[in-house]
Amino acid sequence: MKSVSIALFAGIIGCAFVQPVPAAEAATYNENVLYSFCSQPDCTDGQWPDAGLIDAQGTLYGTTVFGGASGSGSVFAVNADTGSETVLYSFTGGTDGALPEASLIDVKGTLYGTTSQGGQSGEGTVFSVDPNTGVETVLHSFGGGSDGAYVLAGVISVKGILYGTTFDGGTGCGTGSGGCGIVFSVDPATGAETVLHTFGISAYDGEWPDAGVIALKSKLYGTTREGGYYGDGTIFSLDLRTGDEKALYSFCPQSGCPDGAWPQAGLVEVNGVLYGTTVYGGGSGCRNGPPGCGTVFAFDPDTNAENVLYAFGAATAHPGAMIGMKGTLYGTTSTGVIFSIDTATDAEKVLYSFGSSAGPSGVIDVKHVLYGTTMMGGGNDGGTVFALERTR
Repeated sequence: MKSVSIALFAGIIGCAFVQPVPAAEAATYNENVLYSFCSQPDCTDGQWPDAGLIDAQGTLYGTTVFGGASGSGSVFAVNADTGSETVLYSFTGGTDGALPEASLIDVKGTLYGTTSQGGQSGEGTVFSVDPNTGVETVLHSFGGGSDGAYVLAGVISVKGILYGTTFDGGTGCGTGSGGCGIVFSVDPATGAETVLHTFGISAYDGEWPDAGVIALKSKLYGTTREGGYYGDGTIFSLDLRTGDEKALYSFCPQSGCPDGAWPQAGLVEVNGVLYGTTVYGGGSGCRNGPPGCGTVFAFDPDTNAENVLYAFGAATAHPGAMIGMKGTLYGTTSTGVIFSIDTATDAEKVLYSFGSSAGPSGVIDVKHVLYGTTMMGGGNDGGTVFALERTR
């Protein structure tokens, strides 16, 4: 079984030095566990939610990597008011997919997502689930090779077409390497898949995209964990009109990687500026990978200029996915911290600490309440769905 994402998560946890967060900062928000996974025998309700949530008409939807009726993961719904959880679909680990590691999207009442494994060739799928009936449909099974393989990221919808990335597969990075990933599209009406770009074919291109893409002005933007001029990741664009892909920025051009290294989460757009995180870089410490404990950065797609807003220390190390709201970024770190950053002042604030390496997987905002998941922890150590509400 492939386990790139989970193994990397475990490695990051192992190198972090979690320290108590000052009470004055932690008291700003109150956390409430809405649901603890593995509360059913054999974790049939799901286990280890490794992705964030979405909100669709007041219901929270997400995925778990393991658990479900067959132990190969699930799609679930949680009532934000009552905490009641319902498994919409349990993956069997066969042709229907296995081990979903990414968030879902909602398009006109249908949920779309990906699995990292399973499908016809065991290399992952793009699927849909009807939240009313629980019926799952595999739209595309990845075949490895030029088709792509091992989908860690979710998909987006642009004019009715789904776009995403695969971490592995493709024909780049040399013969026999397994490939460095692709950017693909899938037509949900027909299931037809198109490879838009194969990473690693040209010199200094990005390699191994952990995250998905966002759309801005007829272009897709995303990150790769490695590759580029210095080998520590890239920001790239792909023009949907021409198919032209460009590595716009290569991380770690200077000793110590002050600009960041290894971007593993997706980008967010606020007023035309792209914001993201790197797992490493930004300073000293946390030397399980490149130097530094990670950064939050801003990127101007018009000038290709990158600017570090904040460099993390060991207590709040290795940031992941973020959201942007009214000039403030909200994100999580693998050391169990939820933080905010003011894009006008670059000021960082710890909103809440779980007190351990619980691994929150990003947050969403619903009516001024932050909702998210932790991969582990909870009453049964199978992960949680939580709500974080401001108290003062």
